[in-house]
Amino acid sequence: ASGKPIFLAMLTASASSTTVTLNWSDNSSDELAFAIQRRNGNGVFSHIATTSADVITFDNVVTATTSPYVYRLRAWNSGGYSAFSNHATTTVP
Repeated sequence: ASGKPIFLAMLTASASSTTVTLNWSDNSSDELAFAIQRRNGNGVFSHIATTSADVITFDNVVTATTSPYVYRLRAWNSGGYSAFSNHATTTVP
């Protein structure tokens, strides 16, 4: 890749009792991976997973909490990281 990937995606999150499922659009044609970050409520984002290229969904096993889980992701290639996606927020029922 000659530069950072361009990545504009609509990230969504939905929760069951133990899993948050993330879905997004892969609008980048040159990513090597996606880096996923999560925070609890208004906390600090931390890296939780890296997926392969062309992946558009990820299941995150979680524990119940009264605070919402907030996610974001960005694409990566040899040129660096793209901008972050939108934030997707969900609460485990």
